[in-house]
Amino acid sequence: MHSKTLTLFIGAAALAMCVSSLRAQMRHAGQTATGVPVEIHLQVGAAKYNANGTGECRVAERGSIYGVPASQFTVSHSAAGESLSVTRWQPKNGADMATMVVSTGGKRYEVDTVKASPKKDTKGSAQTTLQRNGSGATLTIAAVAGGGEKMTGMIKCGGVTPIQAEGG
Repeated sequence: MHSKTLTLFIGAAALAMCVSSLRAQMRHAGQTATGVPVEIHLQVGAAKYNANGTGECRVAERGSIYGVPASQFTVSHSAAGESLSVTRWQPKNGADMATMVVSTGGKRYEVDTVKASPKKDTKGSAQTTLQRNGSGATLTIAAVAGGGEKMTGMIKCGGVTPIQAEGG
């Protein structure tokens, strides 16, 4: 019986060390455990998604999507049974593209305007405007979800964290 207790204790200690190491790696990669202040005001079909709280706002000035060079701006937020994830891609040559998933009022709304070989299928349409202001940013959205629902509004980020390249 004593050996089972010891094994359980060692396992719990190893798990705690792994979690601690993962949190340190996330902070080292430029991510924060606490996020940044976000203010969200979206009209999504008949529903409203309004939030003031903590979220994640990230940017990669030199990224790519399906091999197309593009800057990337991403916002995510989740609280009280609602969530959103928005990514705006701005290719060096070509029209802006966006992906959005918003869950509110028990419904899920999706937009995907990314067109790059080999991906050709899209859902809905979107126009986004990104305005950087000091260490933060404001993303303005006018979109139509794949199901036809209009999505309009803005997301203000109190700070923006750089996205680290994969593998480094």
